[in-house]
Amino acid sequence: MWVGLSFYPQEGIGYFAPKRTAMSEQTVFFVSLFGFLAYILSVVAMFGIPPSVSESFYLLDARKKDRGFLFTLWCYLIGITSIILMLSLSGERWFQAVGFFAGAALCFVGTAPLFKDREHKIHAGSAFVCALAALL
Repeated sequence: MWVGLSFYPQEGIGYFAPKRTAMSEQTVFFVSLFGFLAYILSVVAMFGIPPSVSESFYLLDARKKDRGFLFTLWCYLIGITSIILMLSLSGERWFQAVGFFAGAALCFVGTAPLFKDREHKIHAGSAFVCALAALL
């Protein structure tokens, strides 16, 4: 991941360039892992094992007084950190775009959480793209 700016003098003229650090990649990975586990374990502790992770939106919304937005935030966290890690670790290889599509599709899953209602096509389509990209 590219973090921060460093000053590099070049031919007498200084310029700022991004500095790559392995520590920041590890930080993003552990933030993603912690967020993933915290959400899943919290949902399982509160409601038992739901039929799907997407079902947790309805469980949180109905039983915990409008807390369904946590599912959306969780999808954004995991999707964005996945994009950051894939873009950083894949370099310029062909599968860089696949990692982007997996993370972006997960963000769309969180944006359209009402899979039982009016947002079924967007949610299901995004989940399919996310799963397919993750398998590639």
